Amino acid sequence: MGQVSFAKSLSPGFAPVSESGVERLNSLFSQAGYDRASNEVVIKTTNYHAQPMVAEIELAGAERVAATGRHLLIKSTSPSDQNTLDQPLRIVPAEKPLESCSRKFTVTLPPYSVNLLRVPAE
Repeated sequence: MGQVSFAKSLSPGFAPVSESGVERLNSLFSQAGYDRASNEVVIKTTNYHAQPMVAEIELAGAERVAATGRHLLIKSTSPSDQNTLDQPLRIVPAEKPLESCSRKFTVTLPPYSVNLLRVPAE
């Protein structure tokens, strides 16, 4: 589902991300771009595998990268989960700090998740 959504809605200024060395490539889809208004690299990525995935991020061409960014995500314990009238908050967006950012860093993508990484960089 995430791959279809991202593939059909490639945002202006965004490009598919190189995913060399990814074992479960069919479980990951990413695209990245630069938000000039906020001076942030924006990475959209999904992990629709049942296991967490460690993604290595390389911001090639960035001269300066902030030490912290933001990780916004929506995740679930199962791909069949959905919000209902009885459980309207089963799947909700969350935000957490993205620590140890640099030109090259790693981030763990939870299972069954859609992730938005925002990293201040120039």
